[in-house]
Order: sequence, then C-alpha cells, then structure tokens
Amino acid sequence: MFRKILAGFGALAIAAGIIAVVAGPSAAHHNTIGASIVCSTDNEAVFKITWTIENSESSRSETIIESSDTSLVPVGTTIAAGGTLVVTEYMTDAVEKKLELTARWSNGYEKKNYLTIKPQYDFPEACAPTEIIPTTPAVELSRCIDFAPTDGTYAIPTTAGVVYQVSLDGGAFADAAAGEVTPTTGSTLSIRAILDSSYDATRYVLGGTTTWGPYVFSAADCDDPEPVTPAFVNEECTGVTDGDRTQASYEITAASGVTYQVLEGSTWTSIGAGIHDVNPTSADITVQLRAVMTSTGAVLDSWEHTFTRAGDCIIVVTPVAPTFTDEECTGVTPGERSQARYTVTAASGVTYQVLEGGIWTDVAAGVHNVNPTSTDITVTLRALKTVTGAVLEQWEHTFSSAGDCAIEVAPVDPTITQVLCDESTPGAQTEGGYTIPATANVTYLVQIGEGVATGVAAGFHAVAPGTTFTVIAVADGAGYVLPGDADRIVLGEYTMADPDCLTDISVPGETVTWSDLCDDINGGVLDQGFTVVAAEHVTYTVSFDGATATPIEPGVYSAEPGSHVQITAHADEGYRLIGTSTWEHAFQTDGFCPPTLGVVTPTVSFAQLDCSGGGSYTLGNEEGEPDAILWTVNGGTPFTSGGTFTVSSAGTVTITATPAVGAGFAGDRELPYTWSYTFATPSTCGDLPTLALTGAVAAGSLGLAATLLLAGAVLLAARRRAQAQS
Repeated sequence: MFRKILAGFGALAIAAGIIAVVAGPSAAHHNTIGASIVCSTDNEAVFKITWTIENSESSRSETIIESSDTSLVPVGTTIAAGGTLVVTEYMTDAVEKKLELTARWSNGYEKKNYLTIKPQYDFPEACAPTEIIPTTPAVELSRCIDFAPTDGTYAIPTTAGVVYQVSLDGGAFADAAAGEVTPTTGSTLSIRAILDSSYDATRYVLGGTTTWGPYVFSAADCDDPEPVTPAFVNEECTGVTDGDRTQASYEITAASGVTYQVLEGSTWTSIGAGIHDVNPTSADITVQLRAVMTSTGAVLDSWEHTFTRAGDCIIVVTPVAPTFTDEECTGVTPGERSQARYTVTAASGVTYQVLEGGIWTDVAAGVHNVNPTSTDITVTLRALKTVTGAVLEQWEHTFSSAGDCAIEVAPVDPTITQVLCDESTPGAQTEGGYTIPATANVTYLVQIGEGVATGVAAGFHAVAPGTTFTVIAVADGAGYVLPGDADRIVLGEYTMADPDCLTDISVPGETVTWSDLCDDINGGVLDQGFTVVAAEHVTYTVSFDGATATPIEPGVYSAEPGSHVQITAHADEGYRLIGTSTWEHAFQTDGFCPPTLGVVTPTVSFAQLDCSGGGSYTLGNEEGEPDAILWTVNGGTPFTSGGTFTVSSAGTVTITATPAVGAGFAGDRELPYTWSYTFATPSTCGDLPTLALTGAVAAGSLGLAATLLLAGAVLLAARRRAQAQS
C-alpha cells in the first residue's frame, strides 16, 4: 500500500511541476494600473488624476477590449509591448472611482485588472484655491495748476472675478461700476475688492492688496501768489509855510496772479497799480484794501489805514532843554576834578533866561561854568517865545561839590599756580607759587604761615609744597584809597598742594617661580633653581641663606640643595610697588626625595562591541608593576589599579597615563601618554534584511515547480529501489 501511495504522490508532484512551468508565462500577462492625485492648477476642477496603465509584457502589445470608463480609456486602445498609457481626468469633488480594464495580448491571452481610488486614502486632504490678484484702482488727488487746485478723481478697474466697492465719508461699502469718478471736494474715499459672488469661494481667493485708502479729496494746498503790501503816506505839515501840508496817498504795487480791490461804500472795486491820492484835510478818511487771487477770487491779504488830517499846520516854536554837567573827580590825580557847567542850545524863535539874585536875565547860547567846590549852587533857566514873551518851559538844577577827590584803587587777586604732578616724569612735581599783578598805587604783602607780612614785587614767587600763605593789599600814600576806605584787604589765604605723584605698579602674578623637583627614577634632587621675570620700572635683589641682598637681573638661576633664597622687587624712582614684592623658598635636600619604583611601559588594549554588547578595554604595564601608573578615563578621577573594564554602549573612550610617584616611563614620549578609541554598534545583528518584492512572484513559481519535480523524482526512485529489493 505504501508503495502505491508513494507512486501516486510522485506522479502528482511531476504533474504539478509541469503545470507550474507551463502556466508561469501565461500568468505574467497583466496590466499594472496606477493613479496619482494632486491639486489642480491648470483646470477649474479641484483635483487632477493621472492614470497609468503599464503593459507587463515586454514582447507583446495589448488592446483594451473592455473599459469601465470609455471616455477615459476607449475600447480599442492599444498599448505597445512594455509600454505605459497615461491619461488624465479632473474632478471637482473627491469621490470613489473604480477603473476596470480587460486587455487582450497579441498571443490571444486575456486578463482583467482594476484599481479603485478612495477619498479617505488617495485624495489630498485639502487643495489651495486659485488666487485672483485685483487690479489697483487709479487715484488722482487734487494738485496745483496756476496757483489753483484741481479736482481729484478715482478710476475703478475691471478684473475678472473681482467686485470693487467704495465707502464715502466712512459710510457703508457699496458696489462700484468701472470708470472714472470725480468725488465731492472734502470727501473721504475707501476702496476694497471682494470676490465675485458668481465665483466659488472654496475654489477662488483674492490675493495681493484688497483695500486702498482712505483718500481725502481735499483741495490741494497750493502756494498762493504773494501780494505786495500797499505803501501808505500820511498828510503832514511841511513846516515851511503856515497851512502848507504834504499830499496823503497810498501806492499799489502789481504782483503776478493778484488783483487788488478797494472798498467803496459796501462794494469791493478792482484798483490798478500806482499812486492814489487821499485828501483828509477836512476829516479823517479810512481806506480798506484787499488782495485776491486772480484765478479763484480767494482773499490773500487785506489792509486798513486811517488817514488823519495834519491840522492847521501853524509853525510851532520848540525850545531845546539845556544840559547840566556836574563836577566830578577825574581819577587821574588826587584832588583833581572836572568843570561843572550848563549848556544852552539855540532854537529859532526862542529866548533863554537865567535867574540871578531874583532877576531873570537873558543868557546866550553856549557853555556856562559853575564852581560848587565850596558850596552847592542852584541854577534856574527858562525859555520864552521871542515874539510873544510867553514862557514855554522852565528848568532847575543843583550843582554839588565832588568832595576831596581821593582816587580809589582796586587791588587784583593774585594768580595761584598749584603744585601738580609732572606727567612727563614719574614721581616728579611741577613748581608751584603765586603771581602778584602790577597794580598802580597798590602794594601787596605776603605772610608765610604765622610769620610777618612782607611786601613783595610783582611777578611769580615760588612756594614749597604744603606751605600756607596769605596775600594782603594796601593803598600807596595820600590821595589813594581802597574800596570801602579800607586800610588793607586780605585777598586770600592759600595752601600750596603737595600731591602724591608716585605711579602705582605691580609685578606679574608669576614673577618668581621655583623649580624644586625630585629625580623619581634615580633618586635625589633634580633641577633645583628659580626664574625671575622682567617687569617694567622694577629691579630685583637676591639674598642667599640670609646674606646681604645683592642686585640680580631677570633670568633663570640654579640653587643648592637645602639653600634658602629670598627675592625682593624694588620700584624705580617715581614708582610705588603694590601687591607682592618679596618671595622666598627653602629648597629640598637630597634625602627628602622619595625612592624610585622603577621604569615601566604602559599597555592599553581594546575589544570592539559585538552583537551581544560585550566591548572592553584593558590597562596595565609590561613590567607588571602595581600602582606604578596613574590612569584617567575621559577626564575622570585618577586611579592606579589596572585591569579590564567593560563597555556596553557606543562612544569614544579617551585614556591618559602618567607615572605614579616614584615611577617613570620608558621612552622619550611627551607626558601624559594618551589613547583614544571609538566603540561602535555592529551594523548586522539579528534577522537578515527582507528581500525586495520585485520578481518574487515569478521566482517563487519557478522554484516551486523545480521543487515539485525534484520531489517526484525522489519518490519514484525510492519506489524502484523498494521494488528491486523485493
């Protein structure tokens, strides 16, 4: 029975293999239908769908024999071998659609394929509407032509999909027809653009500028023509003949763009340029003029002037008031004084008189002396109209004595020059002192501290820093006095400054450095010495083991083991040291340095991360000397114990090594020794990557066929072997 079953399975396997081999090529006949959906930019519809129908057969053409949408893919459409048919359609709304096509290949094979597009999966979530840019309305505000403002205008354009609205003087917006409009002067206009209601607002939107204004259509502020102010000439007496007077008038000066008018009664009448007479002899006359803009009649300026009559023009006699000059001290010579006097000035038709002992006596024009030295003198004068003798005016003046005429002299304060620091020389001071002015008839005294005041000559006098002194002024001899009749005047008490002119300096922070090392390899001291750094305006001295300090230049110096060294900095003249100025150090002796641990060679090794995560690094030395190396990992805390350390994650590890106290490193590399290693995550761990889908179906069919054939052959061979054995 087993043999029969085995034989049956073998035959079945062979048959299945043959079927698979034969059916493989036929099953490959198909159309690959794809669809790409984007937002439409070239059609009024919202969505653009691009269908692609790809012929899978590279050696056979095909013909569409059935189509679910013949308007998109007509029956009879041919697709070349290995070719692709591309067709496009537009949709306003996202709706589900199935495109089903049946094709017949050139070998007679027929195959039906389809593709369904669905709103929830294939269509864009939203599409931007089409943007319409409104045309900007043309607005022309009022401007000036020939000194006059023009009317403003605005023009509404025509733009497809756009409705223009206007608002006047803040009112509601209303649709506006295309064309030019002249608004009322003084009105305010705002313009806006809205989408035409016939356009779908979900598919169209206005872009760019959609509002304009507000525009104020006020008349332009034009520069007015400049009228010339009329010149008014009043009536005046000539003073030559009684009743004789000048002509009153006003003069008009022509100006471009200006018309002059005069008010006659209640009517403004134009008046030409030139001189126009006015006769106010019997009564005052008021003239009103104005200037108007010739083009508009606007009033530019106006004037009013009243012409008053000059009177009877009878000649009036006018006396001249006499002048009185009092006695005064000349200030040139003690006791000297000027002459007291009065002066009479002649005037036509006037007679002058002076009162002397109760009698009025004619006095001629000119200068008349008065001498009030011993007593005050009062002089009374009057002026008479010569023809009538009528008193026109009267004057009285009292002349007083000027006194003894001693000359007042005014002392001048001395000039104090304080001691200052001489900026050209550190620590130096400038010369200080006082300068006595040369004042006529004044003597100056100087008192130093609590000493006696002594006369000093004019000029400069040096004073030591910190000195206190007083300057006094006295008048010279009889006939000269100080202000306020003072015997002496203290001009001032002064203290000469004594400034600190030293310049503060400091030496660098590492002025003196000490080298006091142990030879950790061979034992004993090594490189004992010191370094002195130069500093501006500073000198140095050195003392060894308490000996007298001696000068030392900046530089590098050696020292004996166990010696005591003291370095002292000294400021140059004019300078003062601040901060540290003394340094001292006691050097080690040979017996102080620790013994050696020997010379070692550091060793570092790394093991990269694997798929189990087990990376590591190992620290040690070739000589196996424990605690001979000071290790740090990634700048952490130093340690001396070596060994292997585990690393579980990717990253860079930096290791440094320096000799521990008493140890040294072999070789001449610069300390510290440094190693850096990057631990990386393995690139291939776990499942193998998934194979690409392309070609999987065909390869799988052929593989299945081969497997079935092989299984059939094995089963048959087994059956024959069993038969032969039996």
